Amino acid sequence: MENKGFFFSLEAVLALAMVSGLLLMQVPEEKKDLHELVVFQKENDLLKIWAKQRSFIPEKMKKDFEFAFPETGGEIKVNGKATAIGKKTGRAVSSETGFFGLQLEKTTVSISVFE
Repeated sequence: MENKGFFFSLEAVLALAMVSGLLLMQVPEEKKDLHELVVFQKENDLLKIWAKQRSFIPEKMKKDFEFAFPETGGEIKVNGKATAIGKKTGRAVSSETGFFGLQLEKTTVSISVFE
């Protein structure tokens, strides 16, 4: 065992085993939940529809909300005036945007969906 090459090759094998062991370790995959993305997309679709209609009547907006999110609680705010829909629960996904009219009057619309 006086041969230095034997020790170097033993160290190389051990190092290779450690590196391959680290590379083969599996990292737990994160649970991907696309529910929030779907809710966010629906909210933005409603905001686009309301922007095209230029009609911010709370009763019509509430019907649109109930159509897009059946059996779900939420809240619609138009210039700070809130309209509650259903029950408020813990978490919420919200979107907000501002619209400018023909005379450049700003209307801020916010929509929140409770989970």
